[in-house]
Amino acid sequence: MQGRRLRRVFHIASMLMESRYGLTLDQIHARLGLHEASPRTVRRDLDDLRNAGLLQPPQRSSDLVRHAWRHGRSDPAPRVTEKEFLALLIARAVMASFRGTALGAPLDRLLAKLQARLGPATARSSALVAQKFLVRPTSLKSYEKQLSTIRKLLQAVLDERPLAVSYHASHASEPRNAAYDPLGLLVHDGNLYAVVRDRAGGEIVKLKVDRILRCRLLRGRFARPPGFQIDSVIGRSVGIMSTEEPATRYTFRAFGYAARNVREDAWHETQQVSHVHETYIDFSVEVADETELLRRFFSLLPNVRVLGPPSFRGRVHEILAEALRSG
Repeated sequence: MQGRRLRRVFHIASMLMESRYGLTLDQIHARLGLHEASPRTVRRDLDDLRNAGLLQPPQRSSDLVRHAWRHGRSDPAPRVTEKEFLALLIARAVMASFRGTALGAPLDRLLAKLQARLGPATARSSALVAQKFLVRPTSLKSYEKQLSTIRKLLQAVLDERPLAVSYHASHASEPRNAAYDPLGLLVHDGNLYAVVRDRAGGEIVKLKVDRILRCRLLRGRFARPPGFQIDSVIGRSVGIMSTEEPATRYTFRAFGYAARNVREDAWHETQQVSHVHETYIDFSVEVADETELLRRFFSLLPNVRVLGPPSFRGRVHEILAEALRSG
């Protein structure tokens, strides 16, 4: 809700800054979109901007009341130091995978504005980045083909609107079509994920953005889960690390599509790849709870094998034997 209001207020402020003579309440409401906010909500936003000293007093002519930006009274632009500009250049290098998208383009525009304002003063910082800093992003992939997807995801996250998504997981033979509540975006291990809640089952999962085939905004809004923190999904990749139980390292060998799955979507933040062969990879994870580990393992059968520990391999055999007896 807060993100949607901030976006709306920013939109109103932008409209008024670009208007020479100001706008009426009805004009602002129409430009926002009749379903975006009620006239009463827009009036409250205008009052907040005026109380902050950003708008002129209401201008009345005939039967119309216009709202205008207070030009020339804004605070002077803050001075940008060389180190601050240098940090922005490094941040852009780190965000190289997202250049041109709704995540990377605003940073490029900000740097362009600063370079235009600061002029030759930016040359030294640009040279420093080229000569003395080496930024190697954790992922060499580009998200330029996902421009529309990222734009829609960002809008849905900010406006708290559900999405219809067609998603092709690496271990699935066919795409899955489902409706989700997008709770946030996550950059983890060089990959961009959409953190979503399945509207049918309520499960919170991660979707790799480059595996989203199509998505479209749905009508209505959703409410975020109370107290939800987006960083919690990292630890939940394969069970949350428990402070009361000791963690155990589990080793696996993955073949074919399972090997691709492991490389593209780490099972856990502790994942380590120990050996890469033409036909398989060996990897391990360190977790305290086997519940999610078993689910992930069985979802990739028969293209994954347990290498250790023996107790976990024995448990897998028992579960398979029980399934055969029940079948």
